[in-house]
Amino acid sequence: MTPDSAYKFILQTARSNKPWLNNSFAFVLGKAFPIPVIPQLAPFMPLAYALLKVELELPEQKVVTAIEAKS
Repeated sequence: MTPDSAYKFILQTARSNKPWLNNSFAFVLGKAFPIPVIPQLAPFMPLAYALLKVELELPEQKVVTAIEAKS
C-alpha cells in the first residue's frame, strides 16, 4: 500500500463540557492522522471507510434573474 492510498482519520468537530478537553481538541482538530495497516483488518477497511465517510452537502444557490432583481 502506498502512502497516498493509506486511510487517514480527521476529526472535524468536537465539543466537551470540560474546558481542559476542549483545549486538547484544539490541538487535533483538522489534522490528518494516518491509520496503520493491520493485515487482519485490511479486507474490512473499505467497509469502515464507506460507513464513516462524510459527504459534504453544499447549500443550494438561488439563481436571480434580471427581472427578479428589478422588482
